[in-house]
Amino acid sequence: MSLVGTRIHWRKSRSVTLVMALVFGMLMGATASALAMTCSVPVFRFDSAEFPLSLSVSASLGAGGWLGILKTSSHAICLSDVTGIYHRRPTGFRLPPEMSEAEQRWAGAEARMGVGGILSAMNCWLNHPARIAAAEFKPVQLDAAVRAGLHVPRTIVTSEPAYAAKFAESVGRVIYKPLASSSFESGDRMQFIYSSPVRPTELYDPGIKLTCHLFQEWIEHTHAVRVTVVDRQFFAGAIYAGSEVARMIWRSDYPALRYDATEVPEAVRQGILILMSTLGLRFGAAIADALEGRSDI
Repeated sequence: MSLVGTRIHWRKSRSVTLVMALVFGMLMGATASALAMTCSVPVFRFDSAEFPLSLSVSASLGAGGWLGILKTSSHAICLSDVTGIYHRRPTGFRLPPEMSEAEQRWAGAEARMGVGGILSAMNCWLNHPARIAAAEFKPVQLDAAVRAGLHVPRTIVTSEPAYAAKFAESVGRVIYKPLASSSFESGDRMQFIYSSPVRPTELYDPGIKLTCHLFQEWIEHTHAVRVTVVDRQFFAGAIYAGSEVARMIWRSDYPALRYDATEVPEAVRQGILILMSTLGLRFGAAIADALEGRSDI
């Protein structure tokens, strides 16, 4: 990347927060702005997709770890100034289109091990990417939640329609939940897959054989609770549904929702802290179905 004739703004603060996220994501834009407004620490926001076309890295190994710079066409920071890194679903490296498919695979792997390796060696992550990657497996999350003493609805993962149907017979109403991302691209459109109730006849669909599906016992509840935890601090919001559709799938009808601050029962707090410690996370968010006297993850 040529920088001839370009004026570079160097971060002169001895303390910088990196936000590694989808560069055009609205949520991360608001997060970076809030950090910049409420903290005295400047924010350097970037997406791994910017490398190598508009982001460069140079680093050398010293006695205290990796020393070097991250540089865009207009900003640059020293790695030694970084005191915190927030990782939020950055996108893949965007390589020059003139490279062949084989060259892009090789260069992408080198970029992952180089840029990703240097940043992973730093010890100031809010949640380290390796911890995030391990915790993203929903069966891992649920297993850790059970071991932490949290109430988890009866759950199965299967690719067998008969197994799913038998499960529904034993628990009653069943809900389907995606195991991975709830969104995907289809042509030039973004489509979403919400958690949704399943009719008994749908459990015999031969399409279930094509991949894994997570089915869970439906829990009757009065409202949902969104719990966010940062370094053992709890922030909880109650979500009340104003329509039948929202009561079943609250994300499907945002205009019908009402919100309020709420408290997290002590037993649930302790269970969540154990869960996060098990997963090695400092920051996390979860949805619980709130019932009278207990909460189910």
